[in-house]
Amino acid sequence: MGNAHGRVGPALKITTGQARVKRGSARKTAFFVLFFSFFLSILAINAGWGNDPAEAREQVPYYRELYGSVWPEHYSADVVVNLTGILVNDTGEAFDGEIVFEMPLEARPITLAEIQNGIIPQYYELVEEKDRQLIIYQRENPLEPGEELSLLLEYRYLQFREGGARNFPVNFNVRFPIKKLNLEIRQPLNSTDFSLQPEEGGKYTDGEGFNVYTYEYLDLPENREMSFQVSYGKSDSEPSLKPEVVEETPAGEKEGMKTGTIALLLGVFLVVLAITLFLALRSGPKGKFPTKDKGVRSTKKAGTRGKSPRKGAR
Repeated sequence: MGNAHGRVGPALKITTGQARVKRGSARKTAFFVLFFSFFLSILAINAGWGNDPAEAREQVPYYRELYGSVWPEHYSADVVVNLTGILVNDTGEAFDGEIVFEMPLEARPITLAEIQNGIIPQYYELVEEKDRQLIIYQRENPLEPGEELSLLLEYRYLQFREGGARNFPVNFNVRFPIKKLNLEIRQPLNSTDFSLQPEEGGKYTDGEGFNVYTYEYLDLPENREMSFQVSYGKSDSEPSLKPEVVEETPAGEKEGMKTGTIALLLGVFLVVLAITLFLALRSGPKGKFPTKDKGVRSTKKAGTRGKSPRKGAR
């Protein structure tokens, strides 16, 4: 028994020692894994700081140019906002997502169109939110990589029914990034104390006598809302210019004009035809008709046979 106990003791010591070695190796392995994970986390954070946040988001088209104009009380007693832009798909793949515009709740009527050899109105979805409404346009065909699309959006809002102080916002958001935005706001004629917030960047007077205030912005980020405040006074609600009225011609008069024009054209055609025939007959080709002079005919035949009259013949 004593020998057995002596043999067992060293075995237990050896096993215990191996367990200690294994626990030490496990601690080193765990420490190494934790340190390596921490190191990778630091590298990931640094990589995130080094990248542009815009690149981490989903790639979307951008507006290469966007031109906006605001005409208060121009041809009518309201405010007209017009946006014209060139949308460029530089994402590297076809874009079939929604094209969205934000505008005031009271904006009516609304026109959305593509500009392709003319203005082509498009269908859109109108979604009202708490303090704004969305114009959502879904194209039938996706915008191919590198393709450009010219869009036009126009809407009216507010309605001035009498003179007095005017103070209203101009807000819009085209959702996509904008490379260059130019905005013009016209001051109504016969208005006083005209002011803008933020203050304009430039000013000029156009050919119709309007003072035009201009803004220019570069490299606007995605989903940037543009907001301006317009204030002025006006003694009445008359627009600056009267819209051009096209006088309608009565239907009977139109029919008479149409019939008279057709008769005149027909008469001119007949006269020209008669003159052409007369000149053609008068200046026809000569020498085609045979002559009735027998002497001339016999002389030509004699000459053709080679016989000539002899000199001195009696």
